[in-house]
Amino acid sequence: MTDPALPQRSIDQLRDRAESLAAAWGARARASTTVGQERAILRLLVVTGLDRSGHPLAGAAVDRWLSTSRDGLGGGIALPFAMALMEYDLEPQGLALDVASGAVDLALESQLLRDPARRASAESEATRLMVAATDRIDANRTARMELQDLLGEQVGRGRARPFTSGT
Repeated sequence: MTDPALPQRSIDQLRDRAESLAAAWGARARASTTVGQERAILRLLVVTGLDRSGHPLAGAAVDRWLSTSRDGLGGGIALPFAMALMEYDLEPQGLALDVASGAVDLALESQLLRDPARRASAESEATRLMVAATDRIDANRTARMELQDLLGEQVGRGRARPFTSGT
């Protein structure tokens, strides 16, 4: 005869193992990034348009960074990019053009991040840039909603979007 508590203990052990595995995978996912996320970060910094070869600039800059980065995607582009902005006194668009062309190697800026004071400066600059990006997005959203109100459009703010169809 089997103990009726045994299956429940097995289930509890299985549940504990599953939670442990999920926590490990979640931590790894939070600590990693993708090429698309890194391109989006550059777009938040107003890196737009094409590089000198006609490729999307944000993608070309990320691809060049990945080709020289020892950390790969693990470290992210934001801090080396912020460090380079401070080092070269450039705007994001100009720096992205230089990174994409190979004139600036963000791997060098990644090495500068080993110094705690420089890392703190880069973190502060990256934070400032991201706050500015968030403020710009918020201002654009507000302007769009005000224009929709002015034009009498009933879109957004919980109102249904008009049905459109294409063939």
